[in-house]
Amino acid sequence: MNRIPRLFETLERSLWCNRTAILALAGLLTLARMVWAYSAQPEQARYPVREMLVNYADGFVRRGLSGETALLLSDTFGGPPTAWATAMLVILGAALFAACIHLFRLMPNDPALLPFVLAPWGLMFLVYDPDVMIRKEAFGFVLLSILLIGALSRNTKTAIICLLFTCFLMPVAILLHEVNAALGGPLLIGAWLMTKRHPALTRSVIFCAIAASVASILATLSILTNSTANPALICAAIQDLWCHDPFAYFDDSMDNGRAFVQAQIPPSDRAITAVLLSLAALPFIGVRVTAAHPVTIVALALAVALPVLPLFVVAADYGRWIMILVFPSSLLIATALSLGVITYRRFLPHWATLLFCGSWSLYHYRVEPQAMGLLIWAFLLVAIALKFSLSRPIKSRPKQVPTP
Repeated sequence: MNRIPRLFETLERSLWCNRTAILALAGLLTLARMVWAYSAQPEQARYPVREMLVNYADGFVRRGLSGETALLLSDTFGGPPTAWATAMLVILGAALFAACIHLFRLMPNDPALLPFVLAPWGLMFLVYDPDVMIRKEAFGFVLLSILLIGALSRNTKTAIICLLFTCFLMPVAILLHEVNAALGGPLLIGAWLMTKRHPALTRSVIFCAIAASVASILATLSILTNSTANPALICAAIQDLWCHDPFAYFDDSMDNGRAFVQAQIPPSDRAITAVLLSLAALPFIGVRVTAAHPVTIVALALAVALPVLPLFVVAADYGRWIMILVFPSSLLIATALSLGVITYRRFLPHWATLLFCGSWSLYHYRVEPQAMGLLIWAFLLVAIALKFSLSRPIKSRPKQVPTP
């Protein structure tokens, strides 16, 4: 009778021990899909690549910095702007997977933490969703990961470099895509975690956090007042003859966005979204914070949640918004656990952990729960096969002694 529970425990342990290989394989697949989605013609490129080509042809506008960069690289070194946009996304994706894998490897050796690493709303969300791949919010995720790497570093110089890098580029991330402003709360919490590991840097952290916050607020205000543009001019700059999504949205106002959400997301889907959010939050029930006042815990949770909630009102990418809400929280949890600021008590039994990580998934647009999480078992098999093949000793042939 104990064989089935032991089987679940063994599978959970196997996923945990192979988490690095699984994430690495998943990252390589995601980047390969991005390269496969590339097209020399902008009208034939996939949505994430096209979104990178929004530019300032009609003046300063939200999301236009990446397109200006791609056009500058194209004019300087040659090649179509879509190739440079794809290259930037691939580099961004590689940096994101590498930074997150580093954070997850430093976590305490506890398989109960598996949902924070291989959850379908985390890095695996980028792998399972056939359309989202790497989008511009990955830039904000990378900055948060680098800040947390600095918080975990024993070297003060490394920590300050990570802090300065993050604070300097956060306003740039907002100019790339306004959704990165929603990561302001997690970044401030990450800065606070850095002071836990490096108390001597507290003044520097406070100064940098204030400066970055002011610059980020100014960047956010600038894009909110320059959110519309003439799509035809943007498309003409990259020689896009189709000029459809996402450029077509740049003559829409905020009211148009709210009306679109009202038309696309019925009350039944909002109810399903609430269920999915509750499901995504399940692993966090096991988090234990003993050294903080309950008011502090509530304030930290609100700092993460409040900047994201307006996204559900103005845009219909509900799967992405769930991911942006929960994924940064998992990175913060991983860092706080590594620092010993919090502890974790198993909440889900072994079978529930396997079900949570290896069955369901989210679709980025609207509310469509899917079962792409089953792919994790294929990644596990490949990881085990690679580990077995690499661990086998290579038999060398005996040297032949020449006969006299």
